[in-house]
Amino acid sequence: MGVYLRERWTAGVRNLARRAASRLGDRFPAESVSGALLVLIFAFALTRSVAWSHHYWNPPSRLPGSAALHLPAPVEERYLFLANSIRANCDILFSLPVIGSLNFWSGVPTPNGSNVTAWMVRLSPDRQQDILRKLQSNRRACAVVQLELAGAWDVTGEEMEKLPLARYILHDMRSVAERDGYEIRVHPLRSSPWVAADQSAEIEQNR
Repeated sequence: MGVYLRERWTAGVRNLARRAASRLGDRFPAESVSGALLVLIFAFALTRSVAWSHHYWNPPSRLPGSAALHLPAPVEERYLFLANSIRANCDILFSLPVIGSLNFWSGVPTPNGSNVTAWMVRLSPDRQQDILRKLQSNRRACAVVQLELAGAWDVTGEEMEKLPLARYILHDMRSVAERDGYEIRVHPLRSSPWVAADQSAEIEQNR
């Protein structure tokens, strides 16, 4: 289905599953319903893949390792902007929620190797504290915030404020760039200049 769709599809399916589970009762928990929905969606995509394979409306993606994707131009430009900006400016990248596609496309690692998307509810306080220390200790650390995606996990603003890692990202890290609701934030004491996305593309071409 393409890595860039994973976060949005998963969040959407989980929301749909919660609504379905609430109607079906306790016999069918939301996790079971979401798993079944994902299987059905994947099966449908497979049955249609041959029919769609020769009818792409968009050219192959220019994102690294993603030529099989055929993204609408605005979506393509959004992720190119984010990936180029992150590649040129960041040594480590975390996000709220975790958007693994951006680590893949930019080539910039996460603070501790791998993280789950909904870290706000999935990672233990100790794991979150470890990530926080690594973000604080690296002045070229960056974070991408997408509050719409974060809201899909039913984490309220009050609950977010109770998480030291979330508070640091939202209140201490400085916003330096934004595109279509995706906000890039940097270390509060960052001293190196921020390289704009168009300039970073030129840097990549001259390497």
